[in-house]
Amino acid sequence: MSYEFGQTVPHGAAPQTTDMLIALLLGQMADELDHPEVWRAVPDCIARFPDFRTQITARFNAQDGRQEHLLILHALALAADDDLPTALAEIAPLAVIASQSALVQGAVFHLQSLGDPENPRYHLEGKICTAPFQQLDVLENSAHQYCARWLHQSAGDLSAQPWREVWNSAPARRSAPVCWMDHTVIATRRRVRKFRRTACCPRAIWLPAIRLGLR
Repeated sequence: MSYEFGQTVPHGAAPQTTDMLIALLLGQMADELDHPEVWRAVPDCIARFPDFRTQITARFNAQDGRQEHLLILHALALAADDDLPTALAEIAPLAVIASQSALVQGAVFHLQSLGDPENPRYHLEGKICTAPFQQLDVLENSAHQYCARWLHQSAGDLSAQPWREVWNSAPARRSAPVCWMDHTVIATRRRVRKFRRTACCPRAIWLPAIRLGLR
């Protein structure tokens, strides 16, 4: 079992059929977050289950109910079969419709990186996004550090609270995310700890982490 496939499939739960594998991957994607470990595992999935793309297509045509997720897997399968241009063309409309989806944008980022692997834009190791500490997204009756689509918990309500109170609120201090290449780090005034795997966001502002004293 390869490293990437092993990261995707829980220990002791290796799928025995293509349907089981697809169900497992769709389960991983159900949280609507970015899953770079899944994107990187697709070539190995195809190597183990050659009918992977055929089964994805059949589910999509049958209106399985997870059309966006199935389209992402199908585009990744196309790329794994050395048809990256078709993969990018296929996912492009979804990327526009779901411009604020961490899941969709993460998959698009991965596919784009396959076509330009030497581009430093895709080399985010050792960098950190400072946007959560510089921006506040203001919605009706809620405010969110960075992006409401990525961070659902509101830091406060600017229609009823002073901005300093919202910016320094307990939810803001507790849950301001700092995005890394493969992890989201939850930063508080007391500690920095790994919280969840993710990739980049189209609004990220990347700076070397060493400048912030976090490495």
